[in-house]
Amino acid sequence: MSTNNQPQREGRTVQPLSSFQALADSRCQFVLSYLSQRSNTVSVDELVERIPRPNEETPATIRLSLYHAQLPKLADAELIQYDAKQETVERTAMTGQVVAILDRARSIKP
Repeated sequence: MSTNNQPQREGRTVQPLSSFQALADSRCQFVLSYLSQRSNTVSVDELVERIPRPNEETPATIRLSLYHAQLPKLADAELIQYDAKQETVERTAMTGQVVAILDRARSIKP
C-alpha cells in the first residue's frame, strides 16, 4: 500500500493527475473512443489514418505526436496498452468505462 493514499499497480503509484491530463487532450480522447470500438490490437498506422486533421497536419506529424505524447500519456495512465517496439495499441478494461464517462460529460448541457 502506498504511503500517500494512492493505489499501487505493479510496484508503482498510479497518479490520478496523469489520467486527467491524458483525458484533457482531444487526440487522446479520439484514441480511446476508437479503441473502445475495437476488440483487437490496433496499429499506430491505423490510428494515424483515422485521426481527424483539422490543421492540415501531415501523417508524419500525427505519428510523431502519437508516439511521443498521446500514446505514452494514455499508457502511463493505464488507459491503454502501448507497445512502442511493435507499434501497437490495445484497449484495457478501463477504456470503455472512460469513454462512457467522456460521452456522458459531453452530453451535459451547461
